[in-house]
Amino acid sequence: MSVSCHMLICMRTTLNLNDDLVRQAKQRAAAEDRTLTSVIEDALRRLLSSSVPPVRREPYRVRLLPPSELQPGIDPRDPRAFSDLMAEDDVERYGTGTRTHSSGIDAAP
Repeated sequence: MSVSCHMLICMRTTLNLNDDLVRQAKQRAAAEDRTLTSVIEDALRRLLSSSVPPVRREPYRVRLLPPSELQPGIDPRDPRAFSDLMAEDDVERYGTGTRTHSSGIDAAP
């Protein structure tokens, strides 16, 4: 069995992407008989190798809520609390998702 070196060096990353972009990327992948990962990798490579300067945008600002408006049980200093909440929201909305437990291990809901 032959495995190329680049297949052994990879990183699992969770991204929150625009639904329409994901839909288009999935359609492209299906039309070209490719994986979604390979389509996204190619798009990133083209963007990052481009000599066109990036568009300057205003920095993203997070509107902070007063503690009285936070959901009970959420510690704003713990990023995992928000990750767990978002995963629960995905399960409620779409019936699927991966939930990250406080142990840091991903498990199906």
